[in-house]
Amino acid sequence: MREYKFRGKRIDNGEWVYGYYFIEERDIEDGIIWRDIPKIQQRYGDHFQYFDVDPDTVGRYTGLRDKNGKESYEHDIIKVYIHNGFYPDEWIEEIVFEKGQFGIQHGDLYKEFYPLSAFYKPTKTKYVPNVGEVVVESEPMFEVICNRWDNPELLKEESEVESHGIQI
Repeated sequence: MREYKFRGKRIDNGEWVYGYYFIEERDIEDGIIWRDIPKIQQRYGDHFQYFDVDPDTVGRYTGLRDKNGKESYEHDIIKVYIHNGFYPDEWIEEIVFEKGQFGIQHGDLYKEFYPLSAFYKPTKTKYVPNVGEVVVESEPMFEVICNRWDNPELLKEESEVESHGIQI
């Protein structure tokens, strides 16, 4: 079963909170002006606590964990370990939601979308009659290193490097 969970930065102290995301409407002046307040509902034992969060920082849980077992969220910055048979390579990219799935955009001039599920290496297969070999276990080939809100300089460095290579 898919786990629906979100993460967002609290407005009052900047700490990260994890839980369910919803929008609360609040009455500002005598029932005339309404404003939407993004919130995260976090469970503490048998009760819930609600936090106002910055909507720009809200990211969904991808449902996948990295090679260290850490949950990965939209807007996390990950290091992807690739080995194409000839040479190993590492990419540092941001997790985005595009084309109905989570993934990364990688490329020098033209960014190509790669689904996050593509970065899993089969570790155990099983033969199924009339089907063939089926992957039953796999391990992630990526690691969550930070997120775009706490470490934006990692994304800027990459975009600056790419923009210098463009000739007009």
